[in-house]
Amino acid sequence: MRGAREVFFGTGAGRVFHSTDGGETWSVAKTPMAGGTSAGIFSLAFNGRTGIAVGGDYNKPAESAGNIEVTEDGGKTWTAPASGPGGYRSAVALFEKMWIAVGTSGSDVSTDDGKSWKQFDSGNYNAVSFANGAGWAVGPKGAVAKFKQ
Repeated sequence: MRGAREVFFGTGAGRVFHSTDGGETWSVAKTPMAGGTSAGIFSLAFNGRTGIAVGGDYNKPAESAGNIEVTEDGGKTWTAPASGPGGYRSAVALFEKMWIAVGTSGSDVSTDDGKSWKQFDSGNYNAVSFANGAGWAVGPKGAVAKFKQ
């Protein structure tokens, strides 16, 4: 479990900032994530020392290069997996042992801590969250989807 004063955020330059003292001091890790005016890291999620950063370029929603990075050391180093989600992804969340990434060109699932991904939906979603055994994704024009196993 991450500490209550531990904070992470990603940037459009493909960097991950990390603080263990509630933002008093920061460390910065570079990632190979695509960066730019419409690109970068849009979401981070952690399970212990394993973390996943998703993003890419929202002006190129089907582009899958540079849209995901994985850490196994608590955010110190980040690497791109051999296969990633099928395009730009704006959010990632963990549900039990499944990582779910959603974006404008679809949703993907990973059951091996982000090493490989499989698209399961082509809907346009911007955010995803799980609580109390239920999962929800939301998108443009009031789109709402409930996740079912």
